[in-house]
Amino acid sequence: MPSHQEAPSTEQHLPLISVLFITYNRLALLQKTLDCFLKNTTYPRNRLQLIVCDDASPLSVQEEIRKMPFDIFLCSLVNRGLGANTNQGLAAATGDFILQLQDDWLIERSSDYLEQGVWALRRFEHLQFIRYTVKGNYDYFPILNYEDNHQQEKKIRFFCKRQSDVAFSFLIYSDQPHLKKASFHRQIGPYAEGIKMEDTEVDMSRRFLKSTAEAAVLLQYEDVFRHVGAEHSFRTLSLKDRLAGLLNRTPILSRFFSIYTETKAKIRHHLFWKQD
Repeated sequence: MPSHQEAPSTEQHLPLISVLFITYNRLALLQKTLDCFLKNTTYPRNRLQLIVCDDASPLSVQEEIRKMPFDIFLCSLVNRGLGANTNQGLAAATGDFILQLQDDWLIERSSDYLEQGVWALRRFEHLQFIRYTVKGNYDYFPILNYEDNHQQEKKIRFFCKRQSDVAFSFLIYSDQPHLKKASFHRQIGPYAEGIKMEDTEVDMSRRFLKSTAEAAVLLQYEDVFRHVGAEHSFRTLSLKDRLAGLLNRTPILSRFFSIYTETKAKIRHHLFWKQD
C-alpha cells in the first residue's frame, strides 16, 4: 500500500543517492558512462555520492580513473571478482538510496529517472528495488497508476514473485541499472564472493526471490539506459548464449527458440520453488 509521506519539495530535502560505478579495465567505457550520467541525470549533483569500484585494473588505468570526478575511489590492488568489488562500494555508500551501474550503460537523454525512482520507493513502503531495464515478456505483471510529486500520472509495474509457471519467464533481480533502498542489502545480504561472475547474479536472484522484498519497473523509464559494452564483456558466454545469438539472427528459427526458452523457464521456475 502507498505510504502518505510527502514528496521532497526543494533540493536540500532530496535524499542522498550513492551511485556505484562497477568497473574493471575498461577505461574508455567508464569515462563515457560517467560523462553521459553527469550530462543527462537531472538529480542535483550535490545530492549524489559518486563511488567508483575498480577490481584491480592495471595501475596506469587506475591512475586515469583517479583523475575523474568521483567522490570516493575504491581501487583494489588484487582482483577479487564482481561480488567483492561491488560489496566494497556498498560498504562505502552512505546514501539513503543506491544506484548501481556497471561501466557500460549510457544515459543518452536528459531524464528525471532518479527523482521518480526515489518518489516511488518512498511512496510504496514495501518496494525495495526498481529496475530501469527489462527483457522478455512481462505484460502479465500488474500495473498501478499513481501521481508523482508534480501531480503527474505515472505507471509502475510490480513484479509478483510467485506468479504462475506460465508467467515466469525471467528472474526479477538483475545487475543491470537499478535503484534500491540502502536497507535492501541489510535484508538480503551482500553479494557472494569467490564465485564466477555469472553465478554472482544468479545467487543474488535466488536470495531476492525468497525474501519479502518487492521490485518494480517504472514504465516511462525502461529505456533510459543503453547497453554498449557487450562486445567487451568479461562474462563468459555459454553455449546457450551463443546458440541464442545464432537463432535470433535467423528469423525463421527465432520463434522456435522463443518457445524453447519459455518452456525452459517454466521448468526452472518449478524446480526453483521446490528447493528449500
